[in-house]
Amino acid sequence: MLVRGFEDKDWRELPVVGSTAGRGLGVLDMARAIRGDEAHRTTGELARHVLEMMTAITTSAEMYETVQLEPAFVTVRPLPLDWNPTAPTEGCSRW
Repeated sequence: MLVRGFEDKDWRELPVVGSTAGRGLGVLDMARAIRGDEAHRTTGELARHVLEMMTAITTSAEMYETVQLEPAFVTVRPLPLDWNPTAPTEGCSRW
């Protein structure tokens, strides 16, 4: 992955660690947590923050101006580096 900071002139390589899969991982992680009777990473606070951002993006696009959001620092436990999205879920048959 290439990244460039605001004041950088050149792009630099940023090594990718962990799984490179992206879409649907949150839903998969939640399903595995529920099946395993564990707490999942998603919170109501995080959901509200995401909804506020989506609404602000729509409002900004409609009004052609910047929309300020209230600062919200929502932290979520990261997935372990060895987390495997293709591993079978325990107690669940594939079909």
